[in-house]
Amino acid sequence: MAKHTTPSILYISTFPPRECGIATFTNDLVTAMDTRFPPTVKSKVVALNETPTSFYHYPPPVIHS
Repeated sequence: MAKHTTPSILYISTFPPRECGIATFTNDLVTAMDTRFPPTVKSKVVALNETPTSFYHYPPPVIHS
């Protein structure tokens, strides 16, 4: 019998605390999807940084940057 896992949506984008319009939009989109489709869908984010040395303290749902 197959094990059932919750599907995930992976967003590759900027994300707060980085301050830009796309980060705000992505945060709003993740919040809306997780609010509208729980527990059917789980959002995950790979956050984009300006440079390889940029570092932010990302909250969940960021899984990697």
